[in-house]
Amino acid sequence: MVWTHTLNPIAFSVAGIEVEWYAFGYVLSFILVIAYALWRLRLGKAPLAKKPLWTTMLWGALSLILGARLGYVLFYEPSYYFANPLEILQIWYGGFSFHGGLIGVGLALWYFSRRNNVPFLRLVDFFAVPLAACQIFGRIGNFISGELYGRPTTLSWGVVFPLAEDGVARHPSQLYEIGYNLLNSIIMFANRDHQYGDGFLTGLWMVVYGIGRFGVEFLREPDYWVGPLTAGQTLTIPVLAVGAYVLWRSQGLRGKYL
Repeated sequence: MVWTHTLNPIAFSVAGIEVEWYAFGYVLSFILVIAYALWRLRLGKAPLAKKPLWTTMLWGALSLILGARLGYVLFYEPSYYFANPLEILQIWYGGFSFHGGLIGVGLALWYFSRRNNVPFLRLVDFFAVPLAACQIFGRIGNFISGELYGRPTTLSWGVVFPLAEDGVARHPSQLYEIGYNLLNSIIMFANRDHQYGDGFLTGLWMVVYGIGRFGVEFLREPDYWVGPLTAGQTLTIPVLAVGAYVLWRSQGLRGKYL
């Protein structure tokens, strides 16, 4: 027997505005990043002093939201949002892109690394640890909302997602994505005090994420196709390539395995 998805996507309402679980996941993510940063700061293992660290986190969060929203608009629904531009501002309904968010937060960290005279990859390494775990919240929100579901399946754990509007059991691909993001967060946390060069955690995070995302895309209902690849796979290839290069340059793979 398969399960029919009946979860309520609305987490709560504020002043008549309904906030979905996916959007609320961003709030939980910011809390996690702050908690991790303060913990590492207290241990004397943060790359910045308290004041510039807070400033970096604030602008990093804003850049993440802006980049993720614009990425979703441009990568996935450009025609719809260009016809309904005011809906671009309705972020409480969700609609964010990991790849756009990665670009946004990357630019913010690059700026603050130069402003505070800290190596860019060292700063990214620091935030890679909590951000890997934050991705779990987003996929939990996707599952509760019943969106970004998988392709049809006959497996016993298939789920009927009402948003698919076909009554067919599908892969709960959101749960698969929770799985590889959980693995990634464990790897990041276990290596938080690594002895390799700057960029080791950054590259490792991008590679593990890229492999997981590229693989799950074979089971996830594609947003659209780019030749033989899904949109997600196409956008993930640069993440994998850059991550592998950064990891190699950090001496992580070359020093330990080659």
